Amino acid sequence: MLAVPVAALLRKLVLRPQRGVLVLAALAPFDGLLLLVDGPDLRAGWKEALVLLTLGATLVAPRSARPAVRSPVPAWVAPTLAIVALTLATASRSTLPFLAAGLKVDHFYLLLALVIWRCPFDRRERDQLVTILMVGAVVTSLAGIFQQALGQGALNALGYDFNTVIRTTGDSVLRSFSTFEQPFPFAFYVVFVLAIAVPVALQEPLRTRNRLFLWCTPILLVGVLTAVVRAALVALAVAALYHLARNYRAVLSITPLLLLLVTLAPAALISAVLSASSFGERVDGWSLIADAVTSEPFGAGIATTGSAAEVAADLGGENRATFGLPPDLRPYQPDNYYVKRLLELGPLGLWLTILVLRHVIGGARDVRTRARPPDRALIDGWIASVLGAIVAATVATYWEIFPLDLYFYLMLGVVTSIDRAESPAPDLPADQTVAAFRPTLASA
Repeated sequence: MLAVPVAALLRKLVLRPQRGVLVLAALAPFDGLLLLVDGPDLRAGWKEALVLLTLGATLVAPRSARPAVRSPVPAWVAPTLAIVALTLATASRSTLPFLAAGLKVDHFYLLLALVIWRCPFDRRERDQLVTILMVGAVVTSLAGIFQQALGQGALNALGYDFNTVIRTTGDSVLRSFSTFEQPFPFAFYVVFVLAIAVPVALQEPLRTRNRLFLWCTPILLVGVLTAVVRAALVALAVAALYHLARNYRAVLSITPLLLLLVTLAPAALISAVLSASSFGERVDGWSLIADAVTSEPFGAGIATTGSAAEVAADLGGENRATFGLPPDLRPYQPDNYYVKRLLELGPLGLWLTILVLRHVIGGARDVRTRARPPDRALIDGWIASVLGAIVAATVATYWEIFPLDLYFYLMLGVVTSIDRAESPAPDLPADQTVAAFRPTLASA
């Protein structure tokens, strides 16, 4: 009974592997709901299984699903592969669990960029992706707001654990986590969608989908506030500033709504959002491990810090990198992605990471100069989200938080492959739009 529908789904995936990526983009924000379902631990691997299945489909996909034109390899590929090679080089100083955890947490979703490079999204699929992101952000924001009404006790009765999923601020204010496993991915995901989708919606404000999304932006902003993740608010501010610099002045229309929401929000929630105590704790932690940088100039090895270290421990690995910290503070959580790279892969790993980000932004700007107007708004949203992530990564290990790593490589593949999906438009000035044809006496 299951063989027939499964075979039909596989056939659709083989005919158009892009469908697997769209399904992954739609379901990823709701992966945290698996915490409420009893079942084997392998159920959490559905994401990796879908990525590998989709990658396999690209090997047998028909010509219609393949690139329309050839294009050079993006500049960010070389430093990215250098980071992977540096990660593999740490195998001589690490055990297999640490290498496996490092490759899985830091590099697995790089395969998504490869999938989309092999089978690029066309204009219709890029539009579908934006719709998926809009709907996902609205639904998860509503769920986060609803959690504030439920309260901690009701959430715990549903099956969520205290101090791992259910978290509060110092003033005992609940931090909404929506359909995610923690507040951090929830807040960052909504900010990511706002950065991507707002310029797309503003380009065609009369389209029903875009009009509905713009009306829902206050819901998304409230959702971010209820998560009490200050780094996400910083990322949102950076993205908004970029959009203003790109002449999306309609973004200013959101500012009165945000001020109104801040005015109406409970005082406890606002004080929790604006508290600077956690930043002080982060700085104190960075000063404690400063000596580790000089004692390990080539890094302590992959997956010795952050969530990757926790995955390695689950796989049976013994972390010998103590960084001079007491046992109750291990594994070390740097709360700074650049500090994490510096500790694990040394100055060379940090330099390569900065080089990758530079080429990601530079490559997107190059694609923008050749893209059609509808895609330019999407690329602007992508650049804004990357800039916000770069700043947020100074106080969060941004690119090892699921599903942010997934969406980063997904969008990187989409933007990088725009030229490959179809013949690019003639070169136009960055802000010039394509004028509609109007008959005149000369053309009659």
